[in-house]
Amino acid sequence: TLGYYWVGGGNVSNPARMLNALDAFEKRYAKHLCNLDVGGGIWWLRYSRMRAEYRIKNYSKALGIVLNTDWRRAPWAIRTKVLATAFLMRGRG
Repeated sequence: TLGYYWVGGGNVSNPARMLNALDAFEKRYAKHLCNLDVGGGIWWLRYSRMRAEYRIKNYSKALGIVLNTDWRRAPWAIRTKVLATAFLMRGRG
């Protein structure tokens, strides 16, 4: 399994836990994910990873994800958030 759900209320997630969950997800479903990746990465996986790296102040990794992902398939709201995050990271990485 990928983990457990907490229904007791409160926010129990954190960026490190998100990165671990993404690693487990990508490892478990690697074969299936390769079929989805048509170049430039799978935007929804990359977005989640970029946000987690940004939240732990790992700006160089987050910016690398921004620059090496094809965001054209992402909804405009996500693309806007990616651009805003990249703008906030300028000079920090």
